[in-house]
Amino acid sequence: MKKLSGKVTFKHGAVISNRMVQHKDKWGEANAFPMAVANAVFGVVKKYAFDNFIIGYRIGPEEINPDNVGYTWHETTKLIDKLTNKFDFDYIHLSLPDYKSKPKDSNKTFAELVRPVMGQDTKLIIVGNVMNQADAEDALNYTDLVTAGRAQIINASFSAKVVAGEDDKIIKKMSAQEEESQVLTPGLREVMDINTNRPNWGKKLKEVDCSKAIKVGEYFY
Repeated sequence: MKKLSGKVTFKHGAVISNRMVQHKDKWGEANAFPMAVANAVFGVVKKYAFDNFIIGYRIGPEEINPDNVGYTWHETTKLIDKLTNKFDFDYIHLSLPDYKSKPKDSNKTFAELVRPVMGQDTKLIIVGNVMNQADAEDALNYTDLVTAGRAQIINASFSAKVVAGEDDKIIKKMSAQEEESQVLTPGLREVMDINTNRPNWGKKLKEVDCSKAIKVGEYFY
């Protein structure tokens, strides 16, 4: 399986957003780069991989920072339309903070906005705040497949318990004991906040030496 990921705001926005694309050459057209990457990947897969090799694309449907830099769901749906109707993607994975997240300018969820433009044979996967059986079942109203992140970290057998209808047995709160019983890696244990049930990546980011970052235009990489 190969997953193409376009989750990073600056890098992805810089190739699909009309506000951020600065190239004057062939890459100056929004979506030119991700379409070229997809074309190259499918070419390699066709040449070397087995017939049922899975290819997917992961993307945050909308990412705008306080400086109004990034891209909106309008640009994302145009890209997904092009990708899934030209290439045989097996799935599109929407990276969301909550599976029912909505943009400011629509009453529909991101999943409901994206699904109609997808190619007929492409499946939609969503993620975000799926913490129990009720969440997982409700999320299926918006998508084909549901993934769990934090819930699976807190309880390694989360998916199995949901399928078995054992919601009452799902561990919903992280604790020091659960961190050990789930055999979390030392790095993940360092950033896991048992009060919020979320990894606190800010703890690690504070240790990063940004003076070594490379500035390209107005952005740092």
